[in-house]
Amino acid sequence: MAISERNIINMQALPEHRMLFNLAWPVIMSLFIQGLYNFVDSVFIARLGAEALSAVSISFVVQNLATSFFTGIATGMNAVISRAIGADKRSNGQSAMKSGFVIQGFFSLIFIIFGIAGVDYYFNSTSANTLVNTYGIQYLQPLMILCPAMALQITAERLLQATGLTRYMMYSQVVGTIVNVVLDPVMIFGLLGCPEMGVAGAAYATVLGQLAAALTALYFNFKKNKLIFFKDNHSSGFDWATAGMVLRIGLPTAAMGISSSFGNYFINRILISFSASANAAFGVYAKLQSIALMPTEGMSAGLVTMYSFFYGKKDFSRMKKTLKVGEIMVEVWCVFCFFVFSVFPVLLMQPFSPTAEMIAVGIPCFRIIGITYLTSGLMTGLVAFFQATGHSIYSFLISLSRMVFVRVPVAYFLKSFNRIELIWWCWPISEVVSDTVCLLLFIRCYKQIKSQLEFNQVKIKNQECP
Repeated sequence: MAISERNIINMQALPEHRMLFNLAWPVIMSLFIQGLYNFVDSVFIARLGAEALSAVSISFVVQNLATSFFTGIATGMNAVISRAIGADKRSNGQSAMKSGFVIQGFFSLIFIIFGIAGVDYYFNSTSANTLVNTYGIQYLQPLMILCPAMALQITAERLLQATGLTRYMMYSQVVGTIVNVVLDPVMIFGLLGCPEMGVAGAAYATVLGQLAAALTALYFNFKKNKLIFFKDNHSSGFDWATAGMVLRIGLPTAAMGISSSFGNYFINRILISFSASANAAFGVYAKLQSIALMPTEGMSAGLVTMYSFFYGKKDFSRMKKTLKVGEIMVEVWCVFCFFVFSVFPVLLMQPFSPTAEMIAVGIPCFRIIGITYLTSGLMTGLVAFFQATGHSIYSFLISLSRMVFVRVPVAYFLKSFNRIELIWWCWPISEVVSDTVCLLLFIRCYKQIKSQLEFNQVKIKNQECP
């Protein structure tokens, strides 16, 4: 029996907290290692000045948009695969894998076109600072043109995650991060005979790291992932119905990141109108937040796998227990994050060579936005429930209510007072609205799934009785 098959079978025997921990910790480590890409880039680029750091901050909006698309499709693929495994339909899982690769190729082409024709317009519409725009174009353009490396890495690693091979996912991330960390200073500053490439060097180092991680993940899939990479007379090819299922789950998930990127685009425009340092301080916060939330993202990924697996097995009791355990574990971490960001903002900014202006702007930024951690953990488990049960559209509505309908309009209203410290309050305000929407949608979804699965259980019992 292959190791992936043993993992799936053993999953049923573990208590929920151990199951979530076993699924989440390799993903958390993997995400942490992946987060070092942007963190290391920013640390080295900060030495080039606030304008360079501001350019990377503005670029991060588009990077996050691309990552959201690729991760959303991979999440949809994962949910279909996990559901197929839970229902003992391996050929459906293989069809979902092939559909995922095809869809990722399509979205890669769109971002390549943007990289060639749209990056200049994006920066010129965001900032009037010529130096910021120059740095930003040099950094973002190669990342977009070479984005298939990112798509391949995310897809290959999520296949390992879907079948319980998360430690191999972590190994691929280690390889990619080592490549990126080693090449960053070499390509940025022109060491060891390499030409000095500045911010463009950071972008090329990131792409090479992604490619190394992708190839490593593919190797482990071919060698270890026998639940997906198998050949027999029933092997499935690309299927439009399966692709549609992947898109129905994946696109609303991707749309969460899209609305976030859309909102951050306008937030960056507001901040850059105050100063490059204000935008740079927010960029530092965003980088640190992405690292702080990695445990919640890892647990969310584990929850999606668990919910999908038990949903495929029609075991509502285990889904309910998973929800309770997930809510507690995620919320404990988020409360810890609130404490750290509130008490140690200056210490957290130090690796980025902050100016006095950056520190003055960053302290209220860290403390006010940090308030949102107090409830975000609770919402994470609910959003994972939506994704696993085919209600990803709810996740999109929550993100849309947070970013587009509340945060951006409130930010523009607060800008009218011409006080940068007021801008940060649009985060807690929008969080209250989106949390309320999330709870209402969850109550609706929970009742539907409970009724559906309990009806199926009664039906099965009646069929078993003569």
